[in-house]
Amino acid sequence: MKWYRLLKYDIQNGILHNWTFCLAPFGALFLCRQCHQILSIYGLEGTWATYLMYCFKGLETISRQTLSGSLHVPILWMMILILPLFICLNYPYQDMKTVGQQILIRSGSRVRWWSAKCVWNISCTVIYFLILYLTVTLYCFYCKIPITMRVSAQPVLALFSQAEITDRVQTLTAGQIAFAVNLLPLLVVAALDMLEMLLSLFFRPAYSFLLCVAVVAGSAFATTPVLIGNYANLTRCGLFINNGLNGKIGLVLCLGVLIGSVAIGILFFHRQNVLPDYKEI
Repeated sequence: MKWYRLLKYDIQNGILHNWTFCLAPFGALFLCRQCHQILSIYGLEGTWATYLMYCFKGLETISRQTLSGSLHVPILWMMILILPLFICLNYPYQDMKTVGQQILIRSGSRVRWWSAKCVWNISCTVIYFLILYLTVTLYCFYCKIPITMRVSAQPVLALFSQAEITDRVQTLTAGQIAFAVNLLPLLVVAALDMLEMLLSLFFRPAYSFLLCVAVVAGSAFATTPVLIGNYANLTRCGLFINNGLNGKIGLVLCLGVLIGSVAIGILFFHRQNVLPDYKEI
């Protein structure tokens, strides 16, 4: 079976028939509503970029000052990063339990099968973010909010409550904001999704899901480059705060995890027959 037919099969069964994509708009809608309410209290109006920034607000770096006050858990931020892990979890393994083994044998190449699954995985991530962006866009259109990448200082101060971010955001270009708000979160999720699929070759899929969830949860509370979820947290981004995490390093790390997961999977399929020992959830 040719590679493009494998990919077509994965798109039809793993994307078009995947009902979990229907869950994607709900977290973004709730955050948009929350953002709108906060801005309304101060009589301010944001833009499309402001609302998207709020979706990836996350939690500021934990210090003695934050520990002395009330520590808020960024549940919705975590949910936005974890949901695509859930979306990408089920299909490859359900596929293997049904007709996937026959498809793999007919393909004549385990590496070809794996590479098609990798493209499917990345496609799921891109589609998830397109749904998220579309949800924010439709909300802004409905509420007559300007759909632009420009960001004003006062709405950002109201939403983030950090004067440092407010000072920085006024000097950023639309390209820099897009890098931090659009590109980095997408790459973080793509890397985690691919890592999850790779780990499922060695552990049960449910365990691989929990391991990646642990990375996201750890990223919420620990500011370290090792936990790549930090690069989808705008309150720790070096573009917005002094001594923040370097987005370019995050870009390299995410691409490294992404490409490394694909490469290790190829080596695994070269050396081991996955069919007899395949682990179910």
